This record gives sequence, structure tokens and C-alpha cells, in this order.
Amino acid sequence: DFCLSRGLGDVYKRQVLRTEGHAQEALEHYERTIALWSEALGEHHPNVAIAKMSKASGLARDGRLEEAVPAFREAIEHLEAAFGREHPNVSAGYVNLGIALKNLGQREAAAVAMRTSLEICVAVYGADNRKTGHRREALGRLLTRMGEAQEAIVQHEAAADIYAKTLEPGHPSRLLNAMNLGDAHRRACLLYTSPSPRDRQKS
Repeated sequence: DFCLSRGLGDVYKRQVLRTEGHAQEALEHYERTIALWSEALGEHHPNVAIAKMSKASGLARDGRLEEAVPAFREAIEHLEAAFGREHPNVSAGYVNLGIALKNLGQREAAAVAMRTSLEICVAVYGADNRKTGHRREALGRLLTRMGEAQEAIVQHEAAADIYAKTLEPGHPSRLLNAMNLGDAHRRACLLYTSPSPRDRQKS
């Protein structure tokens, strides 16, 4: 009980420190929480897994992406052990990992993480849930940046169909989806009309 109380106290203090801009101190409290809860509840308890994900997210927010990526992978491993693979927290973990990888410039690895998150989201919530639409949007934006415009269009159109069923007209997610879909179509047109390297050499 003492360890649990200390752990909960550190959760609150960590939130206050981060709000006040003390990132390093906040990180130390993430680590303290993990240690205390591991001692009180066991290393594989769900609370420990969630605390590890919070630590990884803190590292990513602080721009420490090289540290955040392995921290996300470790947290996902613990989340899968605690909850099973088909769980909302695991899906969210893969999204966070994908964003960190994208920001590091590792787009192929980011796409793998995003696809995994989408796959889990469909299994957990269903194909027509708006959370699934959000996952498709995230993947579509990444694919557009990777030059995979045709597949990006597929993802954004699927998200548009989901949003039409689940969100009212004028909802911000629907407006953003329309913008993302337009971007993907523009990228597809540029790729289609751009001359190949061989054609450029001829001209």
C-alpha cells in the first residue's frame, strides 16, 4: 500500500512538473512511478505497462526521439503482455511509435507501425468506427508524404465513408479529411504527370 501511495503521488507530481515546464524532473518521476509500481504490483502489471507508455510519450514530447522509440517498443511489449494484442492501449501505442518514427524520418518503419495500429483498431472497434477512421487518416497522411499517393487516397476515402456514417456534416475531422484527400489527389497527379528521369535526360 505504501508503494502504491508513493506511486500515485508521483503520478500527480509528474503532471504538475510537466505543466510547469520541468521536463527532466518529470521524467525522473515517470521512472520512479515505474519502479514503485513494479515493486508493489509486479513488473507485468497493466499499471506498469501504462506508466512505461507515459514515459515514452514524455520523451517524445520533449523531442528525445532516439530514446522515445525504444521506450515505445518496450512499452508496447508490456502492454501486449498485460492486455493481449487486440486492445485499445496497444493500438494507441503503435500510433505513438509510428509518429515518433515518422518524426525521425524513418517513414517505412512508421508505416508498419501505423498499419499494425489500424489492424488492431479494426479488430477492437470494427471497420466502421470513427477511431478506425482516425487511424486510416493518420496512415493516409504518412503515405502521401512517402509518395504512395494512390494508397493514401484509398485510406482517406475509407475514412470519409466512416465519417459520413459517424460524424455530423461540418465536423472538424470531416473537413480535415477532405483536405487530406485533396492533398493525396494532388500528389497523385504530380506523380502521374512528372517526367521520368529518362525523359528528363532526353529533354
